[in-house]
Amino acid sequence: MHFSAALLHAGRPRNDGYGSIAVPVFQAGAFEAGTAEELADVFAGRKPGFCYTRVGNPTVSAFEERVRVTEGGAAALACASGMAAAFLAIAGACQAGDAIIAPRTLYGGTLELFSDLERMGISIRLVDEVTVEALEGELDDSVRLVFAETISNPRLSVLDTPATAAWCHEHGLALVVDNTLASPALARPLELGADVVVESVSKQISGSGTVIGGVICDGGKFRWDPARFPALAPWQRFGPLVLMAGLHKSLFKDTGACMAPTTAFLCCVGLETLSLRMERACANALELARWLDESGLVSDVGYLGLASNPWHGLAERQFDGRYGALLTFRAGSRERAFQFLNRVRVALLASNIGDARTLVLHPASTIFLEVDKADRERAGIFEDTVGVSVGIEDIRDLISDFNQALSWVPPASTRKERRAMAKIDNAALKKGGFMAQKQKGFYSLRLHITGGHLEARQLVGISKVADEFGHGYIHLTSRQAIEIPFINVEDAEKVKALLAEYGVEPGCCGARVRTVTACQGSAICPSGNIDSYRVATMLDERYFGRDLPGKFKFGVTGCQNNCLKAEENDMGVKGGRKVTWMSDTCIHCGICSKVCAPGAITDDGERITVDAEKCVACGKCSQKCPVGSWDYQTVYNLTFGGLFGNHITRGRKILPPVESDEQLLAVADATIQWYDDHAVPGDRFKFCLDREGWESFVPVVQKAYDEAAPEGCPKAASVTPEPAQEA
Repeated sequence: MHFSAALLHAGRPRNDGYGSIAVPVFQAGAFEAGTAEELADVFAGRKPGFCYTRVGNPTVSAFEERVRVTEGGAAALACASGMAAAFLAIAGACQAGDAIIAPRTLYGGTLELFSDLERMGISIRLVDEVTVEALEGELDDSVRLVFAETISNPRLSVLDTPATAAWCHEHGLALVVDNTLASPALARPLELGADVVVESVSKQISGSGTVIGGVICDGGKFRWDPARFPALAPWQRFGPLVLMAGLHKSLFKDTGACMAPTTAFLCCVGLETLSLRMERACANALELARWLDESGLVSDVGYLGLASNPWHGLAERQFDGRYGALLTFRAGSRERAFQFLNRVRVALLASNIGDARTLVLHPASTIFLEVDKADRERAGIFEDTVGVSVGIEDIRDLISDFNQALSWVPPASTRKERRAMAKIDNAALKKGGFMAQKQKGFYSLRLHITGGHLEARQLVGISKVADEFGHGYIHLTSRQAIEIPFINVEDAEKVKALLAEYGVEPGCCGARVRTVTACQGSAICPSGNIDSYRVATMLDERYFGRDLPGKFKFGVTGCQNNCLKAEENDMGVKGGRKVTWMSDTCIHCGICSKVCAPGAITDDGERITVDAEKCVACGKCSQKCPVGSWDYQTVYNLTFGGLFGNHITRGRKILPPVESDEQLLAVADATIQWYDDHAVPGDRFKFCLDREGWESFVPVVQKAYDEAAPEGCPKAASVTPEPAQEA
C-alpha cells in the first residue's frame, strides 16, 4: 500500500459489526471477556484481545497500526505525549550507568527531560552536532544509543540519518530519531537506517492542535544485545520486537503512559490529510521564507529550502525536495520580536508546531526558558529569534500579515539610513498630509475629505492603498478625516497616484487651513436648515491648504442642535432661519411658542410677535408649524475663537446672522486675513485674539459684514458680542 493510501486505510477495522468507514472510538476503560479462561489468556499474552485500556484499546491499536505502516516499522506504541514517547524509548532500553549521546540542538523540552534521566543514573553526552567525529569523541563502553532529531527544533539542522545509523550499528548502538518536525510525510527515518522513531502526534500527525500524544515506532531490525541492554534481557524471546515487548510488559504498562482512545481517533483523522497538509505547508513555508529573506525587515532567516542554508543539500537528498513547515528569523531585538508577535493577525501566538494554522513563538522565553543561555545560543536560539510553524492558509494572507506586523516596528537603522532619514523634509511631507510616525521611515497619510463626505468608489481606492502600502487598516479621525498609517516614505508618490485614480486627494497638516468639517445638513437631516456639505465645500475650495502662522479650522453644522460642535472651531457656521409670521394661515395652535427654547415667540391668540433680541434664528418654529405659517430666509450664525484640545473653548457670537454666501465669504476673508496679520508662528486663533484683544478683531469683521450685507440686513453693531466662555 502506497503512503497516501496507507494514511487513509491502514489499521481501519473491517469487522466492527457496523461497517464504519472511520476508526470507531472505543471509549471504555475495560472490556468484557467471554470466559474466565479467555481473560486469563489475554492477560498472559497467549491470545490477542483487550482487557484494560491502560494496556490496550481497539481505537489506539488501529492508530498504532496506521503509524506502523506509514513509518515502515515492525510495531508501534501510542503514548500519552511526545515527551512520554521519548522517555519510554530511552528508559526502556537503558538503565543506571548507561549513557546516551545527543545534540545540544534538541527541542528544549527534550533537554529538560535529559536532566530527569540523569537523576535516574543515565548519563547524557551532548555534542554540538551529530557527526561521526563528534560521536567518536564521546564513545565509550557505557554508551548505548544515540538520540537525535530528523530536523532539529528550532535550529533546523538536519540529521544525516544513513551515515549516523551506519556508525551506530558499527559500534552496536541503537539510533533513536525524533521525527516530529518532518513527520512520515517528509521523512521515514526507519527506511534510512534508524532503529526507533518517536514523534509527538500533537504536531503534524494530528494537525489540528486538538490533542496531546506521542508514538514510538520500532523498525524491528536492531539486535538488542542482552549483554549491553540488560533491561531488555527478560524479553529476548520476542526477537526483533524486544523493545516493544519490554515496554508493554513493564515500563509503559507500569507508568500508565497510555494514549486516550479519543486522542487516537483524532490522530487517525489527522493522518488522513497529513500528505496534503504537509505539501501545502511546505510550499507556504518556502515562499514565506523567500519573502522574509528578501524583505530586509529581518535577518538570519532559517529555512532548509533556502539555498544559503548549510543543511539545504542534505535536506534536498533526504526529503525529496520538500523542506518542512518550520522556519525562524531574527527580529533585531527581543522588544521587536515581541512587538511582531503581538501584531500578527492571521498567525496565532501559541506554543505548538505542526498545526494547520500558522503559529508563531518566541523560543527563548518559552520552550527554551529553562535552558542555559549559552546552550540556547549554541542551538541557534537568541533573544530576538522568532519561530514560525507555517500552516496551510493562503500564502498571500500570510505574507500580508507578516509584512504589517514587521513593518510596525522597522529594523534598527544603520548610520547610513539615519543620515538618509535626516535629509527627508518632514515639513514638506506634513504639508502634503504625510505625518511622520514614531517608526522611522513611516508616515500616516491624512486624506482630504470635505465635510466627511465620500463616495463608495473612493472608499475602494482608500482600501486598496491601505492593503498595498499600509497595514491593511485605516484610522477615522475626530474631524471626519481618514488616515492611512504605515506608508513608507519611498511609496509616497505611488500612493498619491493610486488615490488619484479614485478621486481622493491627500489632506494637509501643520500651519494652514485644514479640511472643513460638516454635518449632513438639510440634504439628509430633518432638522437641517442649510445644506452643510455645500457650504463646507464652498469654504474648502476657497481656503483649504492656505499657509498661516498656525492651523485654522472651519466647522459647519446645519442647525442649533450643533451635532458637529461648530463653536469649538476657529470659525463655526451654524445654519439658521430668519423667520416671518404669516397671519393668514395661522391657527394659533401654540406649537411654535412651545418649541422656541429662547422664549422669543409670544402668541396672544390673535397675533404672534417675535422678540428679535431673544431670537437665535434656530428655525424650530418654521420646522414644526403644521400649517406653514412661517416664512423664512436661510441664514448663517457664526462663532469665532473656538478651540478643541487642551484648552477647550466655545467660540463667541459677535455678529448678527449672515444672510448670504457672499457675506459669509467676506467675513471669512476678513477673519483669516486678520489672523495672518496678527499671529505669531504656532499661534492658534484663540490665543492670538486673547493676546491682541477682541477689540482689535471685532471691528474688522463687522466692517466686512456690513459692506457685503444684502439690502435690509441689520448692521453688525446691532449685536453685542457674547462674553468668552469655556466649554
